[in-house]
Amino acid sequence: MIITAKFDSTCKSCGRDIAAGEIVRWERGAPATHVDCAEIEAKAEQEKGTPAFHALLSAIEARYDELVRAKLLPSEGSVHDH
Repeated sequence: MIITAKFDSTCKSCGRDIAAGEIVRWERGAPATHVDCAEIEAKAEQEKGTPAFHALLSAIEARYDELVRAKLLPSEGSVHDH
């Protein structure tokens, strides 16, 4: 359901701050998410396993590897570990 956040919190989808008074998606027993994040997350779940999803994942992994090689990101916690 879409509600107005009563408290400051952190979005479970993107990790960004949610300020009290912001419009969020919330379900009882689950952390709040930004409305956009919930929509993006739902679309990603629908597309999981499709060629477009795999192409996007490959592009993200390649970029991550470039950043690790450039020493702009640590090598631990690689996206390849998931």
